[in-house]
Order: sequence, then structure tokens, then C-alpha cells
Amino acid sequence: MRGNLARKQFRHLSLIKISFNDNRLSPDKFFGPQSGIFEFTLNDQLKEKWQTAIDKSIPLSLDSSKSERTIFVSVCFEGNLFNPEMIDILSDNDKTIPLQFNVQEIILSANNTTFEIVLEFSLNYLSISEFICFNFDVHLTEQHTDVLFNILINKANKFPKICLKYIKLDLYDQIMKYILSTSEDCSKMAPVIIFVLSIPNFKLNERAENVEIKQLKKKQFSTNYQIANIHNPKMRFAFCNKQRKNGTIFCIEIRKI
Repeated sequence: MRGNLARKQFRHLSLIKISFNDNRLSPDKFFGPQSGIFEFTLNDQLKEKWQTAIDKSIPLSLDSSKSERTIFVSVCFEGNLFNPEMIDILSDNDKTIPLQFNVQEIILSANNTTFEIVLEFSLNYLSISEFICFNFDVHLTEQHTDVLFNILINKANKFPKICLKYIKLDLYDQIMKYILSTSEDCSKMAPVIIFVLSIPNFKLNERAENVEIKQLKKKQFSTNYQIANIHNPKMRFAFCNKQRKNGTIFCIEIRKI
């Protein structure tokens, strides 16, 4: 217990890219400030309001000094994201302001331009209590795959559950090899990893145990099973493969037991 009041909770925070008609203002347009001398009449009423604000120390942003007690239920950053450099600049003069957003669930979208920035933001500026999901609108190169693999095995334990959408099969194969045969310690991995991908003609691992098949929908079913690490049989993983009737896997969940 901190001894403070409960955190203030916001249900949703979203930064989305909005399309405007040509005759409307574009949200992405930048304006350069112009210097000069401007005539502005300051009457007694405005003077009184401003002096009152100064005397009461009214903050420019509400609760900016109490952000550590604020939490967002769900967040969606699609096409736009807080600039990590700007976050550092804005908080540099006040070390009491935490550099992390407290979030239960968040969805982050990344393209070829923002790939590294999105990953940096997620690792350094987010405190996730439930779930983080990455939508990759990216042509994933071998370098991208290596970066993601390194994060998943070395840094993802800060996330209770992580979902990776639209990834290549190579990343899934690397993770499978790592947790089942290469590594003897997976403590730095996320407890739950979800891959959203497409695998036609999927073959179940020959070491799968406790296999159970369940009907999900009319044309979908799940296959649940467990596999133990070769080096440490006590280190086990539970799998849930969601599959279409034609045999194509579209989602794989890996959970540390």
C-alpha cells in the first residue's frame, strides 16, 4: 500500500489518424509561429482572472503532478504515438513525474517508419497490468524478426500478456526452438504470448502431450496441448492453436505453466 488515494481511472485513451475532407483542417498540418508586436487590450476583468489563477496556483494541466495515480483501462494508438523524445523533454525538469503510462490494455500499430519507435515506447514508457497488442503493418525483414525475438526472450517479462499480429512464421519457429530445446531459463519471457498469423497444413509437434480438441464455431476449433522443455522437464508450456476447418492455423497462444 502506498498510503495514497486510489488511482484515477480513465476508460479509454486513443490517438487515431482522422481523415478530413479537403475543405477542412488536416490534423497533421504544422504551423510555424510568427514573431511580432500585437495589440491586445487587457481589461480589469481579465487581470483579475489571471491574478486569481496565479494566487491559487492553478495548473495548466489537471493532476499533472499526480499522474502516478492515474490509470487507463484501454489505450489505442493507431498511426500516431507520443514521441518518446518529447516525453523526456517535458518531464526532464520534474523528476517526480513518472515516465510511464499506467494501462490495463493497449493496442499499438507499427509501420516501417515507426517500428523501432513503437517498440521503444512500449518497453520504456508503459506499465501494463493485463495485455499489450502489436499490429505490424510492416514488411518484416530478417532484422525486424531478430529485434522482436530478442525482446520476446529478454525483455517481455514486463508484460503479463503480449500479442503479435501479422508476423511471419520465422519468428514463431524461433520462439518454439528457444523455449523447447535451446533455453533452460525462460524467466525473462512474457507469461503469455499470442501469435496471430497464418499457417496452412500445420503439423502438431510430436512431443505434444495431453492433446484436447474443442469445437469453437461452426468452422473453427481449438487444439490444446502441453510440451516440456528438453533440458528441464519441469519447465512446461501450454499451447492453444485456433484452427479453421481447412486446417489453417490463425492464432497460437503459448502460456508458461
